[in-house]
Amino acid sequence: MIEFGLTDNQKIVLDYLKSQAKDDPFANIHFLWDQSFDYCMGIPNTEENIEVFEAFLSLDGKLRFEVLQEYGRWGINGGK
Repeated sequence: MIEFGLTDNQKIVLDYLKSQAKDDPFANIHFLWDQSFDYCMGIPNTEENIEVFEAFLSLDGKLRFEVLQEYGRWGINGGK
């Protein structure tokens, strides 16, 4: 349960997930993980995406779970 709101890095990741144009939210999450791994392996990407990947990689397991929780709530509420 989120006690004090999302951190700045969590907000960056959540906004990224919400902005993806895929119909499948699980595909959006997988894409984020996949692209973050590629970033760690040194594969070039855009500056905007690098900010998202660095924000995502700075989160521990609990904070990542909270982002996914909020993303799920957003999806359940019809993207509102």
